[in-house]
Amino acid sequence: MTPPPGLDRRLFLALGVGSAAATGIVGPVWANPRFGSDPFAVGVASGEPRTDAVVIWTRLAPDPGALDGSGGMPDRRVPVSWQVAEDEQLRRVVRSGATVTSAEVGHSVHVDVTGLQPGREYFYRFRVGQDVSPVGRTKTMAAGTGTRDMTFAFASCQSYSNGYFSGYPHMVADDPDVVFFLGDYIYRQPGLVTPGGGHLVERQNAPQHSCETLADFRLRYAHYRTDPQLAEAHRLLPWVVTIDDNEIDNNWFSTDPDPARVARRIVGMQAFWENMPLLPSSRPVGWQLPGAYRRLSYGDLVDFHVITTRHFRQESPSGECAVEDRDGGFCPPALDPDRTILGDQQERWLHDGLRTSTAQWNVLANQVFFTMRDKNKNAKPDKDVNLAAWDGFVADRQAILDLLAAEHIRNFVVITGDSHRNWVANTPPTYRDWDTGAPPIATEFLVTSINSGGERVPNPTYGPAKQSTPHLLYRDNSHGYALATVDRDQLRIDYRAVSTVLSPAATIETISSWTVAGDQPGAVAL
Repeated sequence: MTPPPGLDRRLFLALGVGSAAATGIVGPVWANPRFGSDPFAVGVASGEPRTDAVVIWTRLAPDPGALDGSGGMPDRRVPVSWQVAEDEQLRRVVRSGATVTSAEVGHSVHVDVTGLQPGREYFYRFRVGQDVSPVGRTKTMAAGTGTRDMTFAFASCQSYSNGYFSGYPHMVADDPDVVFFLGDYIYRQPGLVTPGGGHLVERQNAPQHSCETLADFRLRYAHYRTDPQLAEAHRLLPWVVTIDDNEIDNNWFSTDPDPARVARRIVGMQAFWENMPLLPSSRPVGWQLPGAYRRLSYGDLVDFHVITTRHFRQESPSGECAVEDRDGGFCPPALDPDRTILGDQQERWLHDGLRTSTAQWNVLANQVFFTMRDKNKNAKPDKDVNLAAWDGFVADRQAILDLLAAEHIRNFVVITGDSHRNWVANTPPTYRDWDTGAPPIATEFLVTSINSGGERVPNPTYGPAKQSTPHLLYRDNSHGYALATVDRDQLRIDYRAVSTVLSPAATIETISSWTVAGDQPGAVAL
């Protein structure tokens, strides 16, 4: 196997995650495993729902706090059986089977359960030796034409040390058909510092240092997954997860050749896959994640285009731009047609999917701010941009907007994480229409953080902050998630804000609501 660019082959093999042969971990099968404590301490989860299939997941970890990242498991291969049923008591079992897991994959279990019925609720569990997991609940996607409605939640950015994950019980109560988590599931750093504000509750993270090794990352994920509110949201709802940057390195990009950072990407990506309900076939090759971009459909109502803005991105031009305002606020390197955030193959896949979609709605599940920005900070000119997001890769964004115009695609909605704020933006047809008030060609809804940044005052603000930002309609500083309700005529977004992240017993309120009509881009406040 060829190592990624910038990583010496001997180091690549020594990391032991590139291939089964490289690990050297084969070990005997443990026929009758017994544990001193619950091997399912990090819970169960489901994800990647399709019309006839869903992934069910667990990870054997009787000691989730084991400092070596093993979860307290011995270096042995362990048989695990599973069942999927139509009822919570698992009397009407429709699928069952067995698999073997090992230390090579952190004793994680990823089962792609096929042959299911569309638009159905299912229940599942695992067994290892005499131990039985909690019963999980999941759903498949609807199929066929004329699909009437659905709900989905989307969220991002959670830091264990910044407070409680107090929005998840309310998300479970809202009972969406699927949850999209749009990045920063963990933070590699032990805590998130918020200069100049943000009252934090200190929950002890593990490990207490920044993650560097595979053992570190495995421990960090196990620590998060023992949080009862997060665990319940995984147990009761199917998730579609994407990775952003803080799971591995702040603002990482694929062409970075530094050997230490490449090595960290490899182990960070391995741990991400091990701890998420992703397809077995998505197991990383080096630090590349097969299936990082994929398409999921809910009947003919919604096509979800799930992308990655990390795996193929080049370095952002942040360090290449002078402070003077040039070309409408965009520095020339950001306009370079060869600078990419998507990569050629993913870009072709996305364009083809949008061009051929027959769904009522097209939703782009995206990690970083898509619409033009005007941050007006650091004493720069009034027209400033967010070069770490799509503003640094203008050509890739413009190609999408041009396609929407050429193909008369008027049902394109972007859902985004990363910014630790809720935002509503009407996306202009070109970056040069930034401040002209041109009719939007798309609509973007950014969701705030689950808790990253610590306790804050929501401070909702409607309308543009200044004359140069007529396309930015709303923002607030709350914590929580977004709930989308979709039917044939409109897509509605409710921003759900928790009362506090300093206690697990937070209340919830809908702080702002918006709709988009099926044939008219642009958000309208309710």
